[in-house]
Amino acid sequence: MKTAHTIGALSIRLLSAIAILCLLGLAVLTALVIAAHHAPGDWLILTIAMAVRTTFMTHAISVLTFIGSAVPTMIICAVLSLVELRHAMQEPAFRQATTSRQRLLPVVQSAWPLLAFGGAVGFDILMRIAIGRLPPEVERIEQLLPEVQMSFQRYSFPSGHACTVLVTYGALSVIAWRTPVVKWVTLVFAIFTIAGVGFGRLYLGVHWPSDVLAGYFLGTFWLMLALMVRRYLDSVKTAQYDGLRVESK
Repeated sequence: MKTAHTIGALSIRLLSAIAILCLLGLAVLTALVIAAHHAPGDWLILTIAMAVRTTFMTHAISVLTFIGSAVPTMIICAVLSLVELRHAMQEPAFRQATTSRQRLLPVVQSAWPLLAFGGAVGFDILMRIAIGRLPPEVERIEQLLPEVQMSFQRYSFPSGHACTVLVTYGALSVIAWRTPVVKWVTLVFAIFTIAGVGFGRLYLGVHWPSDVLAGYFLGTFWLMLALMVRRYLDSVKTAQYDGLRVESK
């Protein structure tokens, strides 16, 4: 039985290394914010981002902000999990499963996009409340499209939009990578969306650059963690399938 390839088949060791690096980066940023409130370059980068405000840019950023917000990204992650489930149900390991446990394993494995999303959002909320960093006191641009507003959003570190957009469009790229026709287009679109949403948080004046970077670190950590779970369950599934093949001989 072949395992998923390319991006989705990165070794657990490599995924772990990326996750650890992101965790270290997040820890450094958190220490800087707690100790000095600002990270180096925060004010400079924020000022540059706000200096390019135009009517067209504001409308474009509003669209990017909306598709990177909690509800749209959660829906996309749910759809991606369903796509993964459909893919898993077409594999021999699922069709030849003889027990409920063997059939349940691919279902659990398919939920990795939702695992990454839920973990990232949960930790983002906890960190915001625990650290309590306030957003920059600058002239803000109100979001033109509707978004869910919660009380913890009065704190800014880490950026929830940066976190969820990285998880969501990172997961989209992983899943699309097994389809040669769309994999590069999807990757470019994902990079543009992730970068655009992060820039938009500065452009709108609602986050510090270090908030956005911390959101990227947190999102990448949870994406790598979810992919590690996926790889582990894939190895278990492969072992089960090999066992079924031996029994059938």
